[in-house]
Amino acid sequence: MRKALIVFSRVPVPGATKTRLQKNFTGEECAELHRAILMDLKPLTDGEDWDSFVYYTPAGGEAVMRKLLPGAAGYEPQPEKEFGARMSGCIGQILEKGYDACVLVGTDIPALDTKIIGQAFAVMEEKDMVIGATEDAGYYLIGMKKLRDEVFRDQAYGTGSVFADTLEKIKGCGCTYGVLPVLRDIDEPEDVSAYLEMYEAGRLDKKMHTWECILRLNEKYQLHND
Repeated sequence: MRKALIVFSRVPVPGATKTRLQKNFTGEECAELHRAILMDLKPLTDGEDWDSFVYYTPAGGEAVMRKLLPGAAGYEPQPEKEFGARMSGCIGQILEKGYDACVLVGTDIPALDTKIIGQAFAVMEEKDMVIGATEDAGYYLIGMKKLRDEVFRDQAYGTGSVFADTLEKIKGCGCTYGVLPVLRDIDEPEDVSAYLEMYEAGRLDKKMHTWECILRLNEKYQLHND
C-alpha cells in the first residue's frame, strides 16, 4: 500500500496563529509555541514508511515550513476555500497522485508521534477510513483510501460536535472505519496548563521543544490549573 501523510498547518506568524491563546499570551508567544509544536512533529515528515506533504496557509510561507519540517516530499499552499473544503481538496490532490491511503493531521498536538500515524495506516489495511478524536470533541487525524468529500461538507468546525458529526457522515456513506486513541490538542490557555502538568508528571519527554516553550510561559504566567 502506497501511503501518504498530509501535515495541515498554519504558518506560525505572530498574530495569525493560535489566536484563541491570545486571550492570555502575546501573538509572538503564540507563534513561538506553534513553532515548537511543529519542530516536535518533525519525525512525522521523516517517516520511512510513508511520503509526507505539508499543506500550509497563508500562501508565501513555504520557506518557513521547509525549515521547520524539512523532510517532506512536497510543500503546497492550502486551497483558498472554507476549512472542510480545504482538507478535502488536499486529500483529493494526494490520492490523485496514485497513493492508496492518505492520512491528514493537524499541528495542535505535540504528543502526536509516528506510532499513531503507523496505527492509522494499519487500520486502513482493513478499513476504508480512520479518525482520531481530540478531548474537546474535534479530531486531529482523518484518513481515507478514496476521497469522501461528503464527510467534510456542512460541518460547523470549531464547535464541540465536529467529531460526532463527522463520524455520523462516515457511517452514512457506508464506509468501514477505525477510531484511534483520544489526544489533547492545544487550542485554549487551559490546554497549555494541562500540557505543563503532563510534562511535569513525566507523561511526555522534556526534551521536546514544546516543553521548553511552555516552561518559559510558566515562568512568566504561572500556568498551573487551579
